[in-house]
Amino acid sequence: MPINSTQNPIVAQSKLEFGRYGKHMSSLSHDEQEFMEFYLLAGGDNLKKIAAQVNMEYRAAWRLVREERFQKAMKEEAIKRIGAAPALAAEIVVQIMTDPTVTPRVRLTAAEMIFDRVGMHKKSEIIHKTENSSLEEMLASARQKMAALGMDADAVLANIGFKPGEVVDAEFEEVPDGLEGLEDVI
Repeated sequence: MPINSTQNPIVAQSKLEFGRYGKHMSSLSHDEQEFMEFYLLAGGDNLKKIAAQVNMEYRAAWRLVREERFQKAMKEEAIKRIGAAPALAAEIVVQIMTDPTVTPRVRLTAAEMIFDRVGMHKKSEIIHKTENSSLEEMLASARQKMAALGMDADAVLANIGFKPGEVVDAEFEEVPDGLEGLEDVI
């Protein structure tokens, strides 16, 4: 199947948006520019087929793609085309969203994509409530909940090693920055 640069939407959009070739691409001859179009469309794959498409000898094409001026033009044109791609992608999403022959689920997905891109994201809330309670208040709440479940609160608390009225004390040691000295702390 022949490669057709006039049917490729990225090429068309690139030419529409920029109106002309850049400095490096303009420095190529018309035949070299045509070769470049096909070369970029094919992703550089099958150089013989691309050369035949534009009536260029394979050896000439092989030499051309290795020339610095061609490399610069190729980079310049590729950057332009990549820059044009988001506009094409947006148009495709809009077409899918508005096409009545597309399933509602796919149309809805397209609409969600558009909303996400324009800052109208789905809203999700996480409510985080922090209460500062004293030890006595926390124990009273725990006892009340355990009693509601038919549990003996004193037995449960004793089982986890809690002794009412006992002060828990701990010592600490400052650790310097880095990992040195941590083995002595643990």
